[in-house]
Amino acid sequence: MKTVVAALIAVALWAGTAAWAQNPGEVVAAVNGEKITAADLYKALKARWGWRQLETLIGDMVVRQATRERHILVTAQEVEQRYNAQREKVHKARLAAGGPSWEQWLARQELTPEVYKERVEITLLMEKAVKDRVTVDDKEVEDFFNRNRHRLRRPESRRVSHIAVKTQEEIKQLRRQIVAGEKTFGDIAREKSLDPTTKEQGGDLGYILKGASPLQRAAFKLKAIGDISEPFQSELKLWHIVKLDDIKPAHEANFDELKDKIRQDIYNLKLRQQMTAWYQEQKDKARIERFGEFEIAPTVKATP
Repeated sequence: MKTVVAALIAVALWAGTAAWAQNPGEVVAAVNGEKITAADLYKALKARWGWRQLETLIGDMVVRQATRERHILVTAQEVEQRYNAQREKVHKARLAAGGPSWEQWLARQELTPEVYKERVEITLLMEKAVKDRVTVDDKEVEDFFNRNRHRLRRPESRRVSHIAVKTQEEIKQLRRQIVAGEKTFGDIAREKSLDPTTKEQGGDLGYILKGASPLQRAAFKLKAIGDISEPFQSELKLWHIVKLDDIKPAHEANFDELKDKIRQDIYNLKLRQQMTAWYQEQKDKARIERFGEFEIAPTVKATP
């Protein structure tokens, strides 16, 4: 189970604490008339998850104190931008390749939106704390490319735009308008598409690879730039059409094309390593005290 599950339990523990403190006798469930109270629920949550959640709270406080000393701040806007970027990434992946919805993705990570934003904030604080420790030189990028050239060969990819609406009849009508030249594909996408992440860009989904999702199959049936697919229904239960905007043929790995992405990948790996090391450094320096039933430290490790 992922360590971030502790953060999810915080919501339940907090809710249990609030209910127990205000009305410990409140009935939250019953089995054949036998009652389960808010106090029972809180006691069970605390027994099962209390240690793990406490370690996460301690870790978060270590990070906040260490970054506060250095006047490192993370704004609500920065958290929202990172949150939205991940949500858009998941959404586009679902459209292109049939992955999980944002809600399903969060559930698989055992997170709620609120808890995910909390984890984003802690991550951003640590990233800012260690960013000066991380460098990537040109030789590292070149060496990585040379070692992995065979894995970096690029398959054919296609840039596509799409329009998504609720009914088959509506998508047919919109397609007729585009084919007749009454309106452009991009204009209709901006006016009618139900996909909030692409409509303002005229439905642009970027480059996608060949695959088994309805959108991928439709896109790779198209023959020429500008062709528009027949209507199809996606796993979102919406009706779509896609337009072929560009084709990048399969080709051998090209250093100039890939060097920026390789540099970013190496940077991200080093950043994560430095964040882990920095967090442990700060935790080792901190005077951490646990009291009462939590006085003896557990073997549980919680990494923010």
